[in-house]
Amino acid sequence: MKRVRKITPEGMLIKMLMIQNNMTVKELAKRIGKSDATICDVVSGKNKSRETLKLIIEALQENGSADISEYQKFFMEQIDG
Repeated sequence: MKRVRKITPEGMLIKMLMIQNNMTVKELAKRIGKSDATICDVVSGKNKSRETLKLIIEALQENGSADISEYQKFFMEQIDG
C-alpha cells in the first residue's frame, strides 16, 4: 500500500507555485542547493527550517512566471514565525 504524505498550507502553496512555474521538485531542489527530500520535507511540514522556506520562496520568485505577491504575506508570516 502506498504511503500518503500530509501537506501543510505552505506546502500546498509551494506545490501550486511549482505547477504555475512548470517546476519539478528536482529542479527546485537544484536551484536552492538542497535535496529532493528536503523539498518534500518542507512541503509535508517535517522540515520547518525558515531558511529553507525563504530559499524556496526566492527561487519561485526568480523564475518569474508565477506571481507570488498575493501569497507574500502568508509566506512572510511563516518565515517570521
